[in-house]
Amino acid sequence: MTPTTSLSDCRRLVDAVQEAGGRVPGVLTNLLAGAALLAAQGTTTDPAKAIVAAALSGQLTEKRLDAMLLDSATATAANAYRGELRQRSERLFCQAVHKALADGAADQLLDSLRPQFDKAAAAIVAARDAIPPDTPAEQFLRTAKPAAISCWQQLDSHLAIVNAIGVLAAQFGSHTGLFPQITEFALGENFRLDDRAIWATDGQLESDSAVFGRPDQGHRTSPWFRLPLKLHSMASAQARYDGWAAVEFDRIHSGPQGGWIDEHGEMHEHRGPKTPIGQRNSRRGKPWQHRQRLHPALAAVGLLASQPATTAGWCVLTAMEGCPAARSSAHSGGVVAHRRRLFHQGREVARAQ
Repeated sequence: MTPTTSLSDCRRLVDAVQEAGGRVPGVLTNLLAGAALLAAQGTTTDPAKAIVAAALSGQLTEKRLDAMLLDSATATAANAYRGELRQRSERLFCQAVHKALADGAADQLLDSLRPQFDKAAAAIVAARDAIPPDTPAEQFLRTAKPAAISCWQQLDSHLAIVNAIGVLAAQFGSHTGLFPQITEFALGENFRLDDRAIWATDGQLESDSAVFGRPDQGHRTSPWFRLPLKLHSMASAQARYDGWAAVEFDRIHSGPQGGWIDEHGEMHEHRGPKTPIGQRNSRRGKPWQHRQRLHPALAAVGLLASQPATTAGWCVLTAMEGCPAARSSAHSGGVVAHRRRLFHQGREVARAQ
């Protein structure tokens, strides 16, 4: 999502942190205080009454009139310039807020909220253990022990705390957040993710996100009751997203990338794009290399599908010479002799080229 350029959004973020019991870093307080000071309107007085009063008392001279007019004109011009400057500087103040958040203020906000989040999350875990998820409320309250009933009664307040902090942390997400701090993989199906799941849960990211899309009637139906909870830092949230993005990248770019053959008959793979987090195409190596390593002959067939039949046949057989499994499987039906003839013919053609 595009970062906000409204100071009102910045003030709402700070207010939400304070309401949730967190501490606002000094750099954000200073920026918003400076913006508020610039937005304040200066006071101006109409000099007309003062001029008339001075004339009535006989004290109005040309020198005094010039001074009164200069004071009033200066104040009026300063106020007009202040209003113009406020409009031009609002975007700069917002940019400074975004930079401060990226430089550590976001982590400071989350750190100040983590004790409240962890305490409420622990209470939710205890309630999850004490309250059956599917038992009707009347039956549970009729048979439950006092400790379990207490968990039932206090569950909504704990869910409210976790939800408030989770929604606040989601403001740093890239999908719906106004202060995005996550580097997003543009080719991934990001619509499957929920920023609350990225920042405040600890299960499989896409599965956690799907739970937030289900009806929420509060209490036991709340996604916060169903999911493992953890308030992430900037680094761990980015790593959590990057793990999902790496899987997305492999899904999109897996399989042969294609290649070409030089004049010596050597196979060369087209370079695949890099992953968004600087890794190779796969943690097991490039998918294409993996296939070559498993079955060179099959790799050559996939790579050389567009090559002429003779050259392709030579390269396939060259690969088969180094593949014991393929070599042993070819020793049937008298096909070996034909393949060897094709092999030698292809080698001579390649040398001639």
